[in-house]
Amino acid sequence: MTDQPSLQSDTSHLINSFDQWGKLVSFIGSVLLFFSVFYDFSFLIALGIHFSEVPTTISDHIRSAIVWLPQVGGMVLIVFIYELVMRRIEGGKTEEEIIASSSN
Repeated sequence: MTDQPSLQSDTSHLINSFDQWGKLVSFIGSVLLFFSVFYDFSFLIALGIHFSEVPTTISDHIRSAIVWLPQVGGMVLIVFIYELVMRRIEGGKTEEEIIASSSN
């Protein structure tokens, strides 16, 4: 009988993690769509064309966001690794603390 609470706890934890992943994926998709529309808008403005003059649909912007996804994911991964390395080197200290503890 002691297995029941553990099983329910594991199931609720799994459902909660799926819920969190779903929220994360939808947030990333929304952000990518926003940046895709912003990029397209800026590109057209740089060419001197108004956004309303170009026949685009939401599927064009979604395609553009999907095309940018690998590059954005790669850059996020690089920044994440860089932050981990810097956190390891600095030991969680501020620049002032590092300078104060330095011998030179």
